[in-house]
Amino acid sequence: MATDRPHVFKLNAGYDINWSGGTNVTRLSTFFRAQNGTPLSTKVSAFFANTFLNSRGDLGRTPFFTQTDFAITHTYRFGSDSRYSVVFNLDIINLFDQDIVNNIDETPVGSSLGNTDVVGFHPNVVDETTFIQQIFGGGLSSTIKELINRGDAGASTCGAAGTSSCAAFKTDASFNQPIGYQGPRQVRFGFRFVF
Repeated sequence: MATDRPHVFKLNAGYDINWSGGTNVTRLSTFFRAQNGTPLSTKVSAFFANTFLNSRGDLGRTPFFTQTDFAITHTYRFGSDSRYSVVFNLDIINLFDQDIVNNIDETPVGSSLGNTDVVGFHPNVVDETTFIQQIFGGGLSSTIKELINRGDAGASTCGAAGTSSCAAFKTDASFNQPIGYQGPRQVRFGFRFVF
């Protein structure tokens, strides 16, 4: 599901220019890709277990992705019967230097809730299995959502009998914000001798 892309379009095209009766060749080629973004889901983690806080895909998708790559290859042949050749390459990855968002922070409360943070609200959650069970059917999901919705709880106490701190449930400022982008334009030069 995390890599679901309902629509992907790829185009690969090339054109050869022959010089000197075909012994020398310049090849122009391009590769274009367009595809849907991937689904984004609110996730929480505790007891080394990652799980979904809401339904999968509740945050939508990353933006539609496109990229164009371009290459020029020139082959110069020489020697008896054009047996030897020198090949020069120029590859341009992300020709138009696009910077489309390809990853968004899906974790509202930082990297992981501490085990004691969860136990303060649900004492029966003692391991990975019970954590996941409580998220899906035991009310832990609604508890975490409520704490996140309180905003910046700071150092106030809000657990059972006011003994547990809400600080661990403070919404991370990077939640639902871009944390990864398409790679910048890269230009590569190459040379090889074929014999």
